[in-house]
Amino acid sequence: MTSSAAATPAATLPPDLMARMAVWCSAGLFLSLVLVHALRPDLDASWRPISEYALGAHGWLMTLAFACWGLGPIALALSLRGLAPTRSAKIAIALLVLGGVGPLLAALFPMDPLSTSPGAMTWSGRLHASGAVLGDLIPVAALILSFALTRPNGRWAAYGAAVRASATVAFGLLVAATAAMAAMMPESGQLGSEVKVGWLMRAFVVACNAWVAAGAWATLRARA
Repeated sequence: MTSSAAATPAATLPPDLMARMAVWCSAGLFLSLVLVHALRPDLDASWRPISEYALGAHGWLMTLAFACWGLGPIALALSLRGLAPTRSAKIAIALLVLGGVGPLLAALFPMDPLSTSPGAMTWSGRLHASGAVLGDLIPVAALILSFALTRPNGRWAAYGAAVRASATVAFGLLVAATAAMAAMMPESGQLGSEVKVGWLMRAFVVACNAWVAAGAWATLRARA
């Protein structure tokens, strides 16, 4: 068997194409998110989860946003082949792929209505919730990769400020939103209007998206 025949499908994907795909996905996520909010003013963004936009009218836009949110980090991870020699960076790339699977699960399996009690959740709702947890790995991977690849001899060194800043903001927003939700969540465990973390979570999504775009741009320039 020749080495070309033994190559995996991922190994044949051009890294530059994957980096550009990450940029396109970032643009697609941002535009879809803006449009779905403009088309659904009936949902209070101060506390309603973004997953709820996938239910009902114009739900396909939120599904598209979730798909872009998941594919962007995976495409970025594939574009980093050969640019992340350290063990920590390789672990972070694996976490980035796993984190990207989270929003893809959210796209494929819509959430249950907010009125659903934890014990009455469907398989779709449970898989959606699992996807949300996996998605939290994206800023963790972003933070590790940003500092690993922006060292003086790192391949992102020339763009260190942008990738480190966006990764730090994304991770900080995740911590802030998690802490706020834990403090505000009622004993029933059901999200309601008193848990006002909606804008924090939206800012978190945008920050993750900004980091993917910054990382993809830095990768393209490093390969130029």
